[in-house]
Amino acid sequence: MTLKEFYAHVGGSYDEALARLMADKLMLKYLFKFEASAGYSSMMAALAGENWEEAFRHAHNFKGLSLNLALGDLGRSGSTLCDSLRSGKPEGDLPAMTAAVAADYEKVIAAIAALRESYPEAAT
Repeated sequence: MTLKEFYAHVGGSYDEALARLMADKLMLKYLFKFEASAGYSSMMAALAGENWEEAFRHAHNFKGLSLNLALGDLGRSGSTLCDSLRSGKPEGDLPAMTAAVAADYEKVIAAIAALRESYPEAAT
């Protein structure tokens, strides 16, 4: 999978990511760091524990990282979840928002795994 194919697959923008990060090598570096980060699991744990303040903080960071990496679908679903937590207790259908984020996240993680196979030299 190429980086352009990756971004098309996740509903993102290769051109936006390239404009921000300036090189494919840096894009790969930060995508691999994204995969290894604990942001998603921390956010989901805070949501499960109904710790809304912590959930918002993690969701805000997760949204920002997703948008900065131009991850498209994940950035949009993460933004929706983050916005619902902004005033404390979630507004809207939390299970549906959480399911959307989880599905988009799994799609990104699977696509990053495909990138690792295509760019093994960058994965180290």
